[in-house]
Amino acid sequence: MDKQSEHVGEPRASKEKMTDDFYGRGSYAVDVYHFSVQYKFSCSPVIFKVQPTSWAMVSEDITVNDRLGTVSFSIKIYQQDAQEFINKKNESYRRAFLNLESINGNIRGLNNILRGIITEKFDSEKQKYLKENDFFQLLMFA
Repeated sequence: MDKQSEHVGEPRASKEKMTDDFYGRGSYAVDVYHFSVQYKFSCSPVIFKVQPTSWAMVSEDITVNDRLGTVSFSIKIYQQDAQEFINKKNESYRRAFLNLESINGNIRGLNNILRGIITEKFDSEKQKYLKENDFFQLLMFA
């Protein structure tokens, strides 16, 4: 995934009802700012559905658009505070993609194992055909 391709969509403002259970004052409306944060990826979209062998129990709802090769998540903040936005965005990113490194490590390990298995099978078949060719060569000169 390409973190440099980050695109933050236009914010959407709304009101959200909050309840004041502590003082028993009922509910009140607060401003909420919603953002969508999107990244490009070049791998198979299936990678976002795989659980690595070693994983952290974190989650963040993500949306994967395999046609466009993008993955996104949404965040909301309750005040117009740039630092709160940055902190929330970074934490959501970490929660959404923390296990990707483990998945990539599992895939690298599997690729190494597969490479060895394929090479072994190829060499075995090659030796079989070389022996067969040698046998036919002997028959031709007999």
